[in-house]
Amino acid sequence: MRFIRIKPAAVIFSLTMGFIFTGCETQASLTKKRARQVEEGLLWAVYIKGTKIDKMSLTGRMEFYKVPGVSIAVIDKRQLEWAKAYGFWQQDFEQKAGKVR
Repeated sequence: MRFIRIKPAAVIFSLTMGFIFTGCETQASLTKKRARQVEEGLLWAVYIKGTKIDKMSLTGRMEFYKVPGVSIAVIDKRQLEWAKAYGFWQQDFEQKAGKVR
């Protein structure tokens, strides 16, 4: 069996570059991740120690509370990061909620 000898500098360089490129996220990908956390990661206000933490979806909570539509805007560092409307504009479910400008 033949072994290939690799220089330590090459290993360190490869690992460093791997960490740099896997850890880099664009602003757009961070914004999408944060929006998904709001849409799918709602938490209860109070938890009992030792119980499983269940996450709820925004649409599920809207159905539970019978809310036809909601608009959410997220501000970060005094700038609008993202805004989105969910559900319907009127209770008769004829017109979808519009995009927030």
